[in-house]
Amino acid sequence: MIHEILPVGMLQCNCSVFGDEQSWEAMVVDPGDDIARVLQIVTRHGLTVTAIVITHAHIDHIGGAQKLKQATGAPVYSKPR
Repeated sequence: MIHEILPVGMLQCNCSVFGDEQSWEAMVVDPGDDIARVLQIVTRHGLTVTAIVITHAHIDHIGGAQKLKQATGAPVYSKPR
């Protein structure tokens, strides 16, 4: 299991990248608005993002999720209201 945590966006909230070392698939949780750094981690580990998860509605998470979805094609999941 690959797990990296990085503070992202203007609010410096933690983003987590979880990767499976057998399938090389990754899930990004709360990507924030620093997608270049997130993608560097994904690339460094040879991962493919297959899911983006938003745990709360900070504006930087919502905007970051959209940018990461555009870059990877991965679906975005959030808690239903």
